[in-house]
Amino acid sequence: MHWRKSKIAVSRRGGMAVMKKYGGPGTPEGRSKGGKRGMQVLRERRLIPQPKPFFAPQGHSAELAEFVGILLGDGYIGKGQWSITLNAKADKTYAKFVYELTQRLFHFKPAKYIRHDCHVIVISGSGVRSIQYFISLGLKIGNKVKQQVDVPKWIEENLSHSLSCLRGLVDTDGGIFTHTYRVNGKMYSYRKLAFVNRSMPLLQFASNTLKSLGFTPKIINKVANKRVWLYNQQEVKRYLEVVGSHNPRVFHEGGVR
Repeated sequence: MHWRKSKIAVSRRGGMAVMKKYGGPGTPEGRSKGGKRGMQVLRERRLIPQPKPFFAPQGHSAELAEFVGILLGDGYIGKGQWSITLNAKADKTYAKFVYELTQRLFHFKPAKYIRHDCHVIVISGSGVRSIQYFISLGLKIGNKVKQQVDVPKWIEENLSHSLSCLRGLVDTDGGIFTHTYRVNGKMYSYRKLAFVNRSMPLLQFASNTLKSLGFTPKIINKVANKRVWLYNQQEVKRYLEVVGSHNPRVFHEGGVR
């Protein structure tokens, strides 16, 4: 009997050690720990692929802030993949800039392809580590409009980063338009800038940043495609001087597409 009691005691100690390490088998914590350990063992045995390597930039920069603006404008972040979708014709040159910016920031060549069925260029990357990094920046997975996404705090708290992020937003979801009208038989035209988005926090960020830079923007929020306007022609000209653009569609072609 003594050997039997000793065996039971050893088994109990072993069971307690396993529970301490992996959690109880019937608890969410236990299942989570066991699942993670199981995945680790499978990777070590090369039965499932290793996570894709990903270079995460050290610290925050103006270029990273602009990339965040591009993602918030024309991008999407899923659970295992992210993408930026641009107009294949109007944004063709800009797509080259976005591709090269991605290379500089993350040290890899993203996928780039044209979808002829909807006339867009898609620039994309994949891997859990890249998604985890974007989340650490303050970005969110899923539908941007439903979640009413906002700009990360580290951008909002730095005017230089805010300016760069604003450039990324306007280069993707905005433009400069020529407004033409007739008065007493005489034609008049003037240029105005618009940033169009259905996430109110992003519109508010754009408006606040423009105000911080000395502009007088106006938010139009009682329509489906809500927007921030710069009506003054001199302010539109100064926007191009102060904020600038990396998208020829905005800077050279008047933003019309």
